[in-house]
Amino acid sequence: MKYFLEYMPQGLAFDITEPIVTLFLISCIVVVTLLAGLYPAFILSSNKPAAALRNIVNSNNATTRSAFIWKGLTVFQFSFSQILIVGTITIVFQLDFMLNKDLGFNPHAVVSIYTPREEEDDKRLPFKNELEQIPEIEAAWNN
Repeated sequence: MKYFLEYMPQGLAFDITEPIVTLFLISCIVVVTLLAGLYPAFILSSNKPAAALRNIVNSNNATTRSAFIWKGLTVFQFSFSQILIVGTITIVFQLDFMLNKDLGFNPHAVVSIYTPREEEDDKRLPFKNELEQIPEIEAAWNN
C-alpha cells in the first residue's frame, strides 16, 4: 500500500462510511453478481441435457466451426492472462530495482543552488571556482 500511496495525490481519501461510496459498492456487487449468474444460466438453458447424456454430437459445419471458435477463444484468454501475469511480475521487479538500486552517491547529500541565467558567466563562474576549492565538495557543475 505504501508504494501505491506514492502515486496518489495528497489529500485523496477513501472513506467507506460515506453513503455514496457504500451505495456504489453495493450496486457494483449486485450488478456483477446478476451478470455472472445470468450469462451461464442462459447458456446452460439453451443446451439439451438429454442429448449430452446420450453423447449425441452434431457433426455439421456450424457446430464444428463454433467449437473451433470456442476453443480458440479459450486459448486466447489463457494466453492473455499469462501475458498479464508475467507483465505484472516484471513491473514489480523493475519497481523494486529502481527503489533499492545503489545510485553510487548519497542523494541526500546533493545540493542544488539556483542561479539566474545571465548573458555572461561573470558571476556564476567565480562562484563555481570557489566551490571547487572546498575539499568536501566532490564536484560542481555549471549548467
